[in-house]
Amino acid sequence: MLINPNQIRMSSSPRSGGTFIYQILEMLTQGKIVRSHEYKKNRNVIIFRDFLDSAISYYRVMNDLYDDFYINDKDVLDKIINNYIPYTSNIVKYVNDGCYRLYLVYEYDIKTKEGNNYDTIFQKIGQFFNIKIPNTLRESIISETNININKKRSKKYETFHKWDDRNLIHGKHVHTGDVGIWKNHVSNQLHEYYENSLLNKNHKYCLNKIL
Repeated sequence: MLINPNQIRMSSSPRSGGTFIYQILEMLTQGKIVRSHEYKKNRNVIIFRDFLDSAISYYRVMNDLYDDFYINDKDVLDKIINNYIPYTSNIVKYVNDGCYRLYLVYEYDIKTKEGNNYDTIFQKIGQFFNIKIPNTLRESIISETNININKKRSKKYETFHKWDDRNLIHGKHVHTGDVGIWKNHVSNQLHEYYENSLLNKNHKYCLNKIL
């Protein structure tokens, strides 16, 4: 055990890579980690993602949709945005309260075009918790948490509303994991509407505060 599980109090916005990071931290602690999507001031590991990517992904899994859905109705997009804004407000609270935390931002720290960004994840976790993660443990973590093995776990279930209690992987949980997926599902005519939304403003604000 490299980290005492009592040291980790994790909070993430839904569909932002939180389960993946939980899997890594669980292997580093060999214990149960406190985690939620709520704002709690004592949280010290915070994870978020481009808020519309998360909101669209959340909409997909909650409705058990496949990859072919397309949104060209402003009212539908508005509902998706409004449903997700409370989660973004929690992240705004974290970046505003001035506490020292480990922030992992999906599109900067967690995912690259080549796959999961393990080097950055290990580096930031090691620095924050003042630990050195041995190469053998890194290799074991990668083999147990990579996107392909999590896809296999996910395929055991037909719906997001069923999951693996051990790995916390739901049915339809793991998709492509690409950055900017919202552009594949939202019509060009609605892009400007998103740019002016509170969702986008909150995302830019949070990035400006922590990067």
